[in-house]
Amino acid sequence: MVSQQLRSHLLWGCAVVLLSTALTIVLLRDCGPPAASGGRGFTVPGPESAAPGFEDELAAQLSAPGVVQPHPVSTADFPQRLAQAIGLSAFELATDADGAVASSEATMVDGGELSSLKIRFSRPAIDTQAWLWRHPEGAERLVVLLHGHNTTARGALGLIGDDYMHGIGRDFFDWGSDVLAVELSSDGVVSGYINARLSLMGGQLYGLWVTAVCGAASKIAADKSYREVVLYGMSNGGFVADMASVLCEGFDLVIVDDILTDLPIHAAASTNKLFQHQQYSLYFLTPFLATLDYRDFLRQAKGAKVYTRTRAYFAENLEETILAAFTAGSLVDYSALSIVFKGAAEHAPEKALLRAIIEGKLATLDGLSLYPLAELKVAE
Repeated sequence: MVSQQLRSHLLWGCAVVLLSTALTIVLLRDCGPPAASGGRGFTVPGPESAAPGFEDELAAQLSAPGVVQPHPVSTADFPQRLAQAIGLSAFELATDADGAVASSEATMVDGGELSSLKIRFSRPAIDTQAWLWRHPEGAERLVVLLHGHNTTARGALGLIGDDYMHGIGRDFFDWGSDVLAVELSSDGVVSGYINARLSLMGGQLYGLWVTAVCGAASKIAADKSYREVVLYGMSNGGFVADMASVLCEGFDLVIVDDILTDLPIHAAASTNKLFQHQQYSLYFLTPFLATLDYRDFLRQAKGAKVYTRTRAYFAENLEETILAAFTAGSLVDYSALSIVFKGAAEHAPEKALLRAIIEGKLATLDGLSLYPLAELKVAE
């Protein structure tokens, strides 16, 4: 009797569980924000007018070899075209009594004075951030440090654990330089959203970063008596440094670490990754990528510039096109334009190499000094 009652309870229990599960599925399917009055809900729309699979067919056509082709045009107005592509004119630093750069009270960190900085904009009305690590007794060199994705300025300074930047900012400080570390993009998806918002006001994320970097560096350099100002960028920070080298005055040396690439070719080969993550690397405000001759970044720098890449990457991806526009020789100290070969393929700073670069000892390294050809070939 007890056994029959137990079986009966089990059957009823299973029925209740199944009914509850089915009801939950129905509720979850229909839940979500309510529809606006007279409209549809905020759910992903299904196929309507287009036949199923149409987008896949179109994507396949655009992925066929030769359909999408860049048309590089090298011209003397490259700085203007770059400024337009990143919407540089949409950004203005604050000029009121509080100034463009506001500093917090410094705290002592490992023998240096660390201050947080607020970089203030009047247009748009936003703030960005930076950190200044100073020697109390003064320094002759300021290094402006630009980090890449998936880390932060404090991470690059070595203040919150190790990452692929390996705390290179701490090394710059230990080698005797003051360090200005600017907060840039960390999360590529969030930065894509920020870029979309900026586009609504005629700007682009790189325009924001270039304005912030150049404005903060100019302000800090004006307040101190530095013999030299060095701009160093790694990964995406290196691309920001590359742009700043063309658009900004005041940097005696720019180091672009492990990012030099033929950007239109890279974008065409990597669209399946880039359109989902770090979206702003594609979405300039003009047909910039379609007309970019990446060698104009090398030709148009306002000061000395050093790129780093592995010898293998240079030989496979850059050598042919660069040597069509430049002659190359052995590295010489204080070269105006150089490529230094990294010792390892790791996407990270190489500390001994960077110390030699900022101390003007290029001739001790492996690489090439580059000299523009007298007659530049301009693509039609």
